[in-house]
Amino acid sequence: MISTTTRKICRAAVLGMSQEARDATSVLERRLGAGPLMLLGAPGPHRALLDRARRHGALEGNPADATSPTTRVVIPMDGISPGQRRAWKAGGYELIDLTLPAVKRLHAMKALLRSEGRRIVVAGFRDDPECQALAGEGVTIVEDVDGVARLPFAPRTALLSQTTLGHRRFTAIEAALRRRHPDSQVVAMDTRCPALLRREKALVPLARHCELIVVLAAAADRSGQALYEAARCLGVPALRIHDPAATPGFGDARRIGLTAGLHTPMDEVDAFARRFA
Repeated sequence: MISTTTRKICRAAVLGMSQEARDATSVLERRLGAGPLMLLGAPGPHRALLDRARRHGALEGNPADATSPTTRVVIPMDGISPGQRRAWKAGGYELIDLTLPAVKRLHAMKALLRSEGRRIVVAGFRDDPECQALAGEGVTIVEDVDGVARLPFAPRTALLSQTTLGHRRFTAIEAALRRRHPDSQVVAMDTRCPALLRREKALVPLARHCELIVVLAAAADRSGQALYEAARCLGVPALRIHDPAATPGFGDARRIGLTAGLHTPMDEVDAFARRFA
């Protein structure tokens, strides 16, 4: 706990960059110095990782092209579609795979449930790279309960979740799907990232003692949105901050709870907390 006479900054017990994201970052940083490579999209949601790769001369390409002037290509943390992966392998390229374990599990679950003849619905954001890698091949992305209303009937449906989706959004979509098609056999699998679940749980004690919860996460990091929604569900005002150098307005709040998304480096968390200590 970091305090002054007028304000206390209380950190969540679990916050910031997950071990999986740290591992993927370490893999990329080791390989950047080992020769030319091409990125198949931004390596991760945090801009700093892409900036470092660019400074090392990494090229940037499209995962759908399946051709590169370099022999090594980098699959981002959000993954690519199975078809794209097969095409790159067939081209003889070395794949530096940063796909996070939770995303790999999601793709494996999708394939298993499709083999059972189920329609696959993924609760998530269409513009998120993770969902873009899942879309197509019989997969429908649904962002909210309004999207559920547009789904045609299917006798057997499997509902999965984007790994960084908030709990309340997933359960609301599941309930709407069951109401929409009560005669459909619906299997709902919570495929959200375990690291996100731990960070959501760590918000509960903060909500009991804090007047405001601050979520520090890059704009592209959907786990920040999930943590923001979780804080609001706990009945506490919340503020999502994308730039750690920003000066937020805390209003009259004196007990500030601080959490951070799955891709927020701890040095950014520390620097933000020191500024308001």
